[in-house]
Amino acid sequence: MDLPTWLSLTAIVLLVISLSAYLSWLGRRRLQLLANRPVMASAHGVTLARTLLSLAGLPELPIASTSWRQADRYEFAGRRLVFSTETCWQPSVAGLAIVAHEIGHAEQHLTHYLPQRLHRSLASLSYACLALAPILSIMALIVGQLHLFAVTLTLVAPGFLAYLLLLVIENDASRRGMRLLRLSHQVTSDDCQQAQSFLDAAMLTYLIWPLLMAGRLFYFALISIGDAPAMRRAEPARG
Repeated sequence: MDLPTWLSLTAIVLLVISLSAYLSWLGRRRLQLLANRPVMASAHGVTLARTLLSLAGLPELPIASTSWRQADRYEFAGRRLVFSTETCWQPSVAGLAIVAHEIGHAEQHLTHYLPQRLHRSLASLSYACLALAPILSIMALIVGQLHLFAVTLTLVAPGFLAYLLLLVIENDASRRGMRLLRLSHQVTSDDCQQAQSFLDAAMLTYLIWPLLMAGRLFYFALISIGDAPAMRRAEPARG
């Protein structure tokens, strides 16, 4: 592949990385601005979670508290909710949004939401493939074998699919949670609007990985296409 083509590819990859970094920064900045805003709702996170579970028609799941910040999650194996101390006991925009979002994940799991099941099945495989992809790409550059680039593309593709599924899952969890939050009548319309803005900002931080995966796929695909004629000419004649 000639130098101008390599420079073009590098520019495209740098553009994708820059866009991903900007979206991540923008999302985190908006999260920081919204996180500690006071809310009119007086119900703390544990009470709100139990209300939303009841509205969703879900069983009363165990709710655990942890001193770790940003450790809020729904645990699939234990079928329980884990919230930080702040989320549990300090009403805030972040607390409302996080509780609603994690209840959305619980509803997905307990109603056998297909994209979530696919992602859980694909996640381990995709992480292993992504770990091998850089090694194979370096080998392909060293030995000049076209088929290694094709294998690299195959390895990166599951990771791209896994991150796309993650976007779908996270967006759906937020949608489910916000629907329940509005139905609960425990928060004002302004509280709901701010919680929705918080979740929208969080979605921006998830965009970085699909964009990076798309950039890698595009990069390897163009290398394979661009190097194909030269590699075929370099193959020894047969027969």
